[in-house]
Amino acid sequence: MFFFKLFLPTMVIFQLNFISFVEAQENGPIIQTIEQEPYGFVNSAGEQDGYLYKVAELILKQAGYVTKPQAVPVNRLIKNLKVGNSTCILAAKSPFVKEHFEPIEDIGHTIEVGFMPRKGIELNGYEDLKGLRIAIPAGMTIGNPFDEDQSLTKINTPDYKRGVLLLSRGDIDVVVGAIESIKYSALFVSGKPSHLLGEPHIINSFPMSLTCRKQLKDNPVVMRLKLATKSLREDGITKMVISEFFSTDPVSH
Repeated sequence: MFFFKLFLPTMVIFQLNFISFVEAQENGPIIQTIEQEPYGFVNSAGEQDGYLYKVAELILKQAGYVTKPQAVPVNRLIKNLKVGNSTCILAAKSPFVKEHFEPIEDIGHTIEVGFMPRKGIELNGYEDLKGLRIAIPAGMTIGNPFDEDQSLTKINTPDYKRGVLLLSRGDIDVVVGAIESIKYSALFVSGKPSHLLGEPHIINSFPMSLTCRKQLKDNPVVMRLKLATKSLREDGITKMVISEFFSTDPVSH
């Protein structure tokens, strides 16, 4: 059975910028998203975009904070959370996340994780990966046996778009990761994902959740963010924003 460690997909960090948590309560948390499409990026108009960025912006506003989210490279996200320079993230509620952190409130969005082959390649199980060239976007780990399987041909890419580009050129056969992100990148690369992508082999699905350090689960700031996240989910606002993001031509983002 796979042991999942999902950070990308889908991380949003409330970074404290090396100040105390008490000061952060006064100034308002700074939400950071991973700097990668479709999560957080600068669009063609030079504006911050991405569906996690938009959700982070909504949570801050709903909670009454005036601070704006920021998109940062993936290598800063995990470090900030682990060493205590951040308070909360938006992350897939995977076994790894639940073991090390505290899921506080689901945002109302679920991601599917698995292997997306090039059109014409059929994946019915893990054994079908043998002999195929597999692209792994930066920061993506899905656990064993895949992560430590040295018999597979793995190619690291800086992001999903580069992996899908290699797929379109025939340089790789499979992209591993969040299925929604792979399909979104395919819109950029080919304009018609159905002409490029085959049927994904789904390994698991995880709800996205406001997740914080365990020692802060009852903190007033975290509770304020929890209530904001819950309200946005129950009112259907988060779902609407994410649906609109994925239904829009990515070139217009």
